[in-house]
Amino acid sequence: MHKYFLIVAICAAMGATQVASSALATPTAAPLPAAVLKTVPCKELANGAPHCKLPDLTAGPTITVGGHVVTWGGHVTLTDADVMPSLDGTKKFCYFTISYVLKNVGLGNAGPPATSTFKNEIMMDGVESNLVVGRQSLLSLAASTSLPIHTSIWMPTSGGELDLVIDAGGNAVVASDAINRNVFFITYMITSNCEDLASWPVVF
Repeated sequence: MHKYFLIVAICAAMGATQVASSALATPTAAPLPAAVLKTVPCKELANGAPHCKLPDLTAGPTITVGGHVVTWGGHVTLTDADVMPSLDGTKKFCYFTISYVLKNVGLGNAGPPATSTFKNEIMMDGVESNLVVGRQSLLSLAASTSLPIHTSIWMPTSGGELDLVIDAGGNAVVASDAINRNVFFITYMITSNCEDLASWPVVF
């Protein structure tokens, strides 16, 4: 009989200890909804997870080269009529106007004070070539806005691939699901009699 009461007393004590431990345990915060995570400022949340309003840089659907509107992934043939005249009025070198639309479709600003200024680069023959023929520097773009970019570049007469790299060097923080959307390309061919630059490639 004494053994029975001893076992009951021990079990009761263990149960009380378990209840006390459960009461003292820190509850785990429930994950915040995705919609909330996309709109909080850049700080540590109540559940200890850091989340930010991030910029999401991309380009409009087309690029204009020598007056021709080309969808990304498309092709353009450039002729004498498309060459931009030099200061002396001649079309000696293969110099073409370029325009595209830079967009920030994210909820955070790209540029000061949120991030550093960033740069875009226009390259030839794929980004691995490092053949930069144009650069737009010290860029910044507020959230949910766009910016028309107008420039001009010399293009090799051999033709090939023209690439636009947005945020080259990664100075602006880009949303993780958008990293692969920062490189755009078209292919081109030049039938004009214009010439390559005497010194190639252009050094920035």
